[in-house]
Order: sequence, then C-alpha cells, then structure tokens
Amino acid sequence: MKLKAPEGTSSISVGGENIDIAADGTCEVSGALAHELCDSFGFTVFGANKTAQAAPVIDKFTDMSRAEIIGYIKGKGLPVVPSTDTDTLRAQARTQYSPAERAADEAVKNDASKG
Repeated sequence: MKLKAPEGTSSISVGGENIDIAADGTCEVSGALAHELCDSFGFTVFGANKTAQAAPVIDKFTDMSRAEIIGYIKGKGLPVVPSTDTDTLRAQARTQYSPAERAADEAVKNDASKG
C-alpha cells in the first residue's frame, strides 16, 4: 500500500523494519504495517483525502486481552504505564512486532491450516 509520510519524515523504523521515504514523501508497505503507520505515526493513504485511513488489520494483537498485551510489551523489556489505554498499548505492541516474529507466526498459522 502506498502511504504519504508526515511532512519532514525521511525514514522510519517499526518493529526492526527500516522504511525509507521517497523524495516525494511516499513509501510502499504491507497492509498491516500501513495500518500501524496511519494510526500511530500520522501517515495517510497516498492519493486519499486527509481523513482516510488504512483498512483495519486483524493480527495476533486484535484479540489479545489487556493483560496479554502488557505481558508482550514487558517481554520486550519495555515499561508500561498503567494508565495507558488498551488501544494505545495494542499500537505499541504492534511497533515491536518484528518481521522475524511475523514470519514465524505465519509459518505456525500455515502449518496449522494444513492439518
């Protein structure tokens, strides 16, 4: 999905994945990452009006309880402020979800679907 970065952004790193921003302020990313960049970092869908957002993503964090999300974040060695709302915690967890973890989760999911 093609996104437009906030003014002045030249690159960004999310979950260990470095994303370069082109001279025109755009970048190409997957749907899951597009959702995170739009929700948490102010990116917008390229060519869409300012209020447009990426389609909601369904991932392993979608159905996690607040306690599970907190456990995931703490497992990454990061602090958790107790007053933080669950959606913000979920967004923070998604920024720590590395490409290697995604690949491993997809492999498990694919193995499970095979039987």
